[in-house]
Amino acid sequence: MKKTLITSALPYVNNIPHLGNLIQVLSADVYARYCRLRGYETLYVCGTDEYGTATETRALEEGITPQELCDRYYQVHLEVYKWFNIAFDSFGRTSTPKHTEITQSIFLGLDKNGYIKEKTIEQTYCETCDRFLADRYVRGTCPHCEYPEARGDQCENCGKLLDPTDLVEPHCGVCGATPVVRETTHLYIDLPAILPKLDGENLGGGRLGQECRPDDSGLDQGRLARTGHYAGSEVGHPCAETEFREQGFLCMVRCPDRLHFHHRQPHG
Repeated sequence: MKKTLITSALPYVNNIPHLGNLIQVLSADVYARYCRLRGYETLYVCGTDEYGTATETRALEEGITPQELCDRYYQVHLEVYKWFNIAFDSFGRTSTPKHTEITQSIFLGLDKNGYIKEKTIEQTYCETCDRFLADRYVRGTCPHCEYPEARGDQCENCGKLLDPTDLVEPHCGVCGATPVVRETTHLYIDLPAILPKLDGENLGGGRLGQECRPDDSGLDQGRLARTGHYAGSEVGHPCAETEFREQGFLCMVRCPDRLHFHHRQPHG
């Protein structure tokens, strides 16, 4: 019997599901129903993405803990998808102990085979909040359109992608203080070393081989862990490496729909 595994993009748990979330889960649900009608052994899995900057930002805005926020909106997501009769076989959460175990096992396997490297970069740091700042935690004037409240990852007014250091008169989005730039060490997948194992032939060829193949731009596209509160030790799987326990894994190794290596996109 043909076996089919289906997953739609994990919706962020920091808000009520929007039209984009519904289109994703509905599309996957339609295909899952088709596969079941054809007699395929079908497994449709999804869940809420509960880690990262978006969760921490919303929790700060509402004055509650990230866990309280996740618990509340997980139930909201369940109710909305139930109303639309989405037939998940499993709808889970990225915050479960099992998910942490799987995420760390992926990292440990890469590390054991020599594909994890360290790299020191510069990152904005708020001395008042005593934390490294995610790009979206930095606000300032857009250098392109002069919008005064542009985020450090993207200007919401003109749509230009930004780095925090591009902003004019940047300030911390939490306390308003002017951030400084500090060095911090992150962990990366060594993409140049692993690239030969990700060619089309080793991945079975065809579309899978093409879509799972990273580009050859080097370590920058393979970052796995971010320092401290940047990805959030409070809202992320702790890194399995002892020296980096206070760092959180990025979504590329903790979400089933994102086990590929991708360029930075607005993390909503």
